[in-house]
Amino acid sequence: MTAFSDELRISSIFIVLLSSVLGVSLPLLAFMSPKVLAGRAFSVARGFGTGVILTTAFVHILPEGSADLDNTGIDFPLGGTVALSAIMAMFFLELLIKAFTASPNGRRAAEVHAGSKVAVETPAADCADTVGAEEEGRAPVPHELGHSHLPPSLQASDSMGAAVMVHVLELGIIVHSVAIGITLGLATGRDDALPLMVAICFHQFFEGIGLGSAFVNANFSPSRSFAFATLFAFTTPFGVALGYGLDSRIDEGSMTFFWTSGIVNCFSAGLLIYFGLVNMLVAEFNRPSVRENYRLQLAMGIGTMLGFLSMVLLAMWA
Repeated sequence: MTAFSDELRISSIFIVLLSSVLGVSLPLLAFMSPKVLAGRAFSVARGFGTGVILTTAFVHILPEGSADLDNTGIDFPLGGTVALSAIMAMFFLELLIKAFTASPNGRRAAEVHAGSKVAVETPAADCADTVGAEEEGRAPVPHELGHSHLPPSLQASDSMGAAVMVHVLELGIIVHSVAIGITLGLATGRDDALPLMVAICFHQFFEGIGLGSAFVNANFSPSRSFAFATLFAFTTPFGVALGYGLDSRIDEGSMTFFWTSGIVNCFSAGLLIYFGLVNMLVAEFNRPSVRENYRLQLAMGIGTMLGFLSMVLLAMWA
């Protein structure tokens, strides 16, 4: 049984907060010291986190949410529909970001935010790839975006476009981080609480790395980076606390509970699926330094499989 006690409920808020802070801080530290993110171990860890996130979405969250929506008595696959709605929402959000930053108005707005500065060199999150390339005798790949929440199609070629993207990206992250936090808050009295918390910690950690990298790529000042990082770090804990409040006010077994829990769980599963597949699995294995290094591909693949197996075993144990 992995339901949370009252003490663990409070602790989970701070555990998720710590994961967010660590993730968003690493790229800023790596900008000053590239070796912070160097080495294969961190790449394998990213693969492990990808496996954890995807397995949690498919094995833990989506079935639970679909079961809740089935209890509403509606003869329609609501669970899959809600999850796909979340995926499509993220897809169109990224399309809008791309369209805006490519437009003249978007570039002018970005120029104001970036102070008309020229392009930044390799982002902080790429330092690991650069250092690794140097160690292996290969030429570092310039502007290679390592793990970033920004998909390759949305990566700005200079800090002006990146500035606008970061602002819109932050808004999107706030929305889905609160939704995922609410999911954990509602789940703390149920059997899927522990695996969900583990997945959310990985999610916040790696998403924080992507967002912190975007701060560096946009050439933000330290004060602005700190403000954005703080906002990111506290959104999911806020969602968890909000979920706790809703959980204590909704009678489990009522139609309100089934609708609320089902929609939030399935929507969050869709967000995790999109994040895990598009912004982690595909983005990681398509990085030039990974494509050129078959040993690293294999190591990351093994890490992904280990993440998958660990969450499957946790589902069997729970």
